[in-house]
Amino acid sequence: MTGIDYFSLEEMRCKDGTPYPVEWEQSRWRAELLPTSNVIREEYGAPISIVSGFRSHAPSPLMCSNSRR
Repeated sequence: MTGIDYFSLEEMRCKDGTPYPVEWEQSRWRAELLPTSNVIREEYGAPISIVSGFRSHAPSPLMCSNSRR
């Protein structure tokens, strides 16, 4: 490994703008997710986009719809 962090905590925020929980930063982000993500990125050898790093408990408009599909 190169020791480079390829991912930022900002990338992990929810798409609704909710930040990654501060109380998880050390125990989950620094201890587990960042090191694992960096290894995956190194092995893959190309940039990886974070689609969903954290999802807040705020309801999604699609999930709140009364219509049945």
